[in-house]
Amino acid sequence: GWVTWLMFVATLGYVCADVAADGLTATLAMREPIESRGTIQSSVYLCRQIGMMLSSVIVGFGMNGPEYGGSFARGLSFEAVCLVFALPALAMAPTSPPPATEEPCATLR
Repeated sequence: GWVTWLMFVATLGYVCADVAADGLTATLAMREPIESRGTIQSSVYLCRQIGMMLSSVIVGFGMNGPEYGGSFARGLSFEAVCLVFALPALAMAPTSPPPATEEPCATLR
């Protein structure tokens, strides 16, 4: 139904944003001084992994109720889980509209 299509569009948007973020991360990493090169990528991937672990915990505990065949007495509804994941995305929405400007870099180090 229509919920499946909405989830498809959301996943497609996530994948496109993830690819763009990886490209930007790689570009910024090339501009780091040689002594600290890789710090940006390490920080970005650390944050990504923490977010993935947190989302797995939310789904694992929140969707382990009887309506999903789980062993917990209570659990979150599908709508509640979607809301939990939508709130951080909505909180970041106001930071998206301003266009990013970047000065050209003469050389890469």
